Amino acid sequence: GAAISSNLTATTSWQLFTFTFTNAGATAGYSNGIRTDSSNTAADLLVWGADLRTAGDAAKNIPAYQRVGATAADHDTDGFPHGVYPDGTDDSGTTAVGGGNTTGFFYCGALTVSGGAGAARTIWSDTGTNTGYRVRINSSNKLELAAGNGSAYTTVQSNETITAPGTYLLSAWDDGGVLAVQVNNLAPATTTRPAVSAGTAAITAYKDNGAASSYFNGRDYGSVYAQRYIGETAHNRLKRYLANVARITV
Repeated sequence: GAAISSNLTATTSWQLFTFTFTNAGATAGYSNGIRTDSSNTAADLLVWGADLRTAGDAAKNIPAYQRVGATAADHDTDGFPHGVYPDGTDDSGTTAVGGGNTTGFFYCGALTVSGGAGAARTIWSDTGTNTGYRVRINSSNKLELAAGNGSAYTTVQSNETITAPGTYLLSAWDDGGVLAVQVNNLAPATTTRPAVSAGTAAITAYKDNGAASSYFNGRDYGSVYAQRYIGETAHNRLKRYLANVARITV
């Protein structure tokens, strides 16, 4: 067998690949169809017009086990995934910094909610013990924003039920006066904000902060977080952008 290495770049002329191989025996043989002598060696291979194939395209003779995604809707026109896919079991992401704000909050994302009806599914969290913010689909299948004051959480949930599977624009914010949640472009649900106590510096996406629970199940086509409400005009522009990324109309 042979190992081939190269810095693959788009080119309209010849491109050099270097490969090394080890012969199985003491006699001359073939490696990748190339006649070799009996010693371990290296060689160069010049290629022109490299054939780059889309891994999700069955028509291009890619073996099924090498293809990605279940449907064409999972990919852009070149076959690349255009979302992340937390599976509801063990997928999450964490940052070491960015959380812990106490004066404002904003989240907006285009997400497909795929499963877990009747169970809490966290989208974003920097919560500690009754501190910080959390955005989730709660056990009543509503979009919920929670803010902790150190002793308890104040929550607000959407009037609309999130039905799985379904793709939505989900927004949650604290503008200094109210906590609010919004599904698509429908009227926000609001409640008076508490005096928020700082959550952790770490931010966790797709599960409860610091815990292996409430895993999100679905697709995230794009999410934006800010430590303040960005204003209605910018918010509306962002929603239009995210709807386009997710290929939905709201």
